[in-house]
Amino acid sequence: MACNHCEHPICVGVCPTNAYTIHADGIILLDQTRCTGCGYCAWACPYGAPQLDLTNGTMTNCNFCIDELEKGLLP
Repeated sequence: MACNHCEHPICVGVCPTNAYTIHADGIILLDQTRCTGCGYCAWACPYGAPQLDLTNGTMTNCNFCIDELEKGLLP
């Protein structure tokens, strides 16, 4: 399931490394360079959106294709 980009995202609050931020337009962004893969966000998320990437040992999360949005394209 993709991230629902909640209005009050619990994943942001439980991350011990502050790897999550809320973009100005409400998109929840995960900085994988700060993520340790602890999984707290996955445990806290009622939708199970954050997933562990076994290849690099960090969590992944839908970023609503923000790179496309910034180019004026659809996600």
